[in-house]
Amino acid sequence: MEPKMFVVFDLDGTIANDAHRSHHLDKEEPTDDDYAAYFALCGDDPVFEPTAEFLRQLWMQNHRVEIWTGRPEHTRAVTEAWLNEHVYGPMAKWIPPLSAIPLRMRADGDTNPVRTVKGAWLAACGTKPDLVLDDRTSSVHWWRDHGILCWQVQENNY
Repeated sequence: MEPKMFVVFDLDGTIANDAHRSHHLDKEEPTDDDYAAYFALCGDDPVFEPTAEFLRQLWMQNHRVEIWTGRPEHTRAVTEAWLNEHVYGPMAKWIPPLSAIPLRMRADGDTNPVRTVKGAWLAACGTKPDLVLDDRTSSVHWWRDHGILCWQVQENNY
């Protein structure tokens, strides 16, 4: 059966509650050390359960669901463990963890703005998402400027 919709979820600030570590990016020009400190704590995030449940429900109804994150690739293991525990765990009776929901991550060393990174993924995937869930105001505007419906789950301006 073909997927009904294509829905992209951002991770930090959208599925993962990064409030306890976002102070590292509360600067006009965060440094590499600030980003390293921010990402070092990503395994400790609480989950935004309504967003995670929405992702689970979409997947179970045969929608195409993907997670696109600005997290660097070197955080993949901790990110996948977090997703297994907080997001995919309740779906374990339906799917093996991580087998059906693609996770796109920024290449290590890539310092391009997240919009540039996600723009490359958008071009590569060959189809526009029907819906994106994101938190960062500039990203929300970017998605909408590209004609893609974007729901802003909270307002973040880092």
